Amino acid sequence: MDGIRHLLALLLWVAFPPALGFWLLLHPFVRFWRRLGPAATYPLALLGWALRSHYLVSYLIFGLWLPVLWATVLLEERELRDRFGAEWDAYARRVPRFLPRRP
Repeated sequence: MDGIRHLLALLLWVAFPPALGFWLLLHPFVRFWRRLGPAATYPLALLGWALRSHYLVSYLIFGLWLPVLWATVLLEERELRDRFGAEWDAYARRVPRFLPRRP
């Protein structure tokens, strides 16, 4: 049991400074990313992965994933329109589909 505690303490000691630095680096951008939301950050993350890995398969996954995401959003909107009716239509007019409007 002491070996496990020592290993966990060592991992915490080694991993904490980089994690703290990472948090301090990202902290100014958190509000921006939260406002963008997952609809914008997932495609950006997938595109970044494709560009970083530079494999043909990663570009194909990115290219095939976008139409699937679009179809999923359209089907979900249809379901919400059926469920909530005019209330959903008013909400959909106010809120953009993928990227938020600038305040």
